[in-house]
Amino acid sequence: MAAQRPDPADPGTTYMDVLAIASEIRRLHLHSNEGEVNGVWNSVLNWVFDPVNGFITKPQAMHTGTGGARDFSDFHTLAVAGRTRHSFLITQCKSPDGEGKKSVWADGEAQLLRYLRMEHSNRRGPQRPAYGILAIGRRVRFFQYYRAIDDIRGWRPSRPIPDRRGDRDFYHLEREATQVQMALRDILNHH
Repeated sequence: MAAQRPDPADPGTTYMDVLAIASEIRRLHLHSNEGEVNGVWNSVLNWVFDPVNGFITKPQAMHTGTGGARDFSDFHTLAVAGRTRHSFLITQCKSPDGEGKKSVWADGEAQLLRYLRMEHSNRRGPQRPAYGILAIGRRVRFFQYYRAIDDIRGWRPSRPIPDRRGDRDFYHLEREATQVQMALRDILNHH
């Protein structure tokens, strides 16, 4: 008999309650490759933003910018209703060996901003929230894209991070699963 599926919307539940996801997170180490980090986030994103509930997470999604520039993000999550698709989350992953390297975080942040700009800077109509996740190994940072200033800011549920380049502006994927899940749940509920 299959195990009961944990509900990502339940406040007491995190992705660590999904045995396969928890196992893969615990397997991550400093020498894991980027594909292993992508595997964790592919599972987490598809569990939280379930296709059964109208979401699609596309791996290696192509983004087109002004002048026809193209690039690929690791994951692009959209809400789908009939023929309408609403982009609201882009996730970029890096290998664990960059966890403590400021240059890797800065490069990842610049990459994430580029993808969010390609998707959201030229949109017409009222601005809907657009979010970004930068996952470097076992560490994760959340961002919100602000079209009015064409920039991203570090973000946490219910309060922005004042200094996006602060010393401790990331969550640890295993030890701080409750906070990470809370951020994912907030994105799910407010996209």
